[in-house]
Amino acid sequence: MDLDRLRRLLESYRQGGSDWRTVIAEIQREMARELLGVRADPLRWERLGFPEVVMGRGKSLNQLREAVRRLKPRVLVSRLTPSQMENFSRWSEGELELEVDARLAYHPSLIQGPVQPYRVYLLTGGTADLPVARECQLCLMACGIPAQLFADVGVAGLHRLAPLASDLVGASAVVVVAGMEASLATLVASITPAPVIAVPSSGGGVTPLAGIESLVSMLSSCVPGLQVVAIDSGVSAAAAIVRILRVGEQKEEG
Repeated sequence: MDLDRLRRLLESYRQGGSDWRTVIAEIQREMARELLGVRADPLRWERLGFPEVVMGRGKSLNQLREAVRRLKPRVLVSRLTPSQMENFSRWSEGELELEVDARLAYHPSLIQGPVQPYRVYLLTGGTADLPVARECQLCLMACGIPAQLFADVGVAGLHRLAPLASDLVGASAVVVVAGMEASLATLVASITPAPVIAVPSSGGGVTPLAGIESLVSMLSSCVPGLQVVAIDSGVSAAAAIVRILRVGEQKEEG
């Protein structure tokens, strides 16, 4: 339900055209409306400042098409399969743009919106972590938050990270995507006072653990306050950043 429709409902209630039970029932129907088996969350943008993210994996082309129709323009479609990307034009109907490396589709109006004055940095340990970092970057851009990406600055060569130290100290927030022992996140969190979101990556690993070793390493960080999300979850990292920055905005306004 968009804000205009919500205002109309509330105005009808104010003028006596609807009772409160009708208004609540209508809101609940909108929030839980099924899209060919997909339950949407159309009020997420108003509630969290983050668009609805539809998980592509496991959904049919028809489900994706209906989700886009219902949720556009504030919709992202993540974790697209090769088949879904190959058939992109069939279900996106010209409404979305596709970022193949990130396996993410987005409505262009989200990326072209107003930009907020934050300094967010995205760091990757290696180039194998770039798809996850790019997913995170696009999600942040969809929320009007620019994020500067620095790739391949892992601890195997500290000289690559050293020039960024002064920038990190003045950051609004930092996202670190790293695999293997993933100590880059701990190092960055020891440099900057800003919130650091750590994303364990399954890319580039030399074990069959698919990122679990990176997850355990990040969770075991000796730097207090390092926040860790799920393996390869650039979307979760972006959502965490948005929540943190929105709380700061609300405190300033209050």
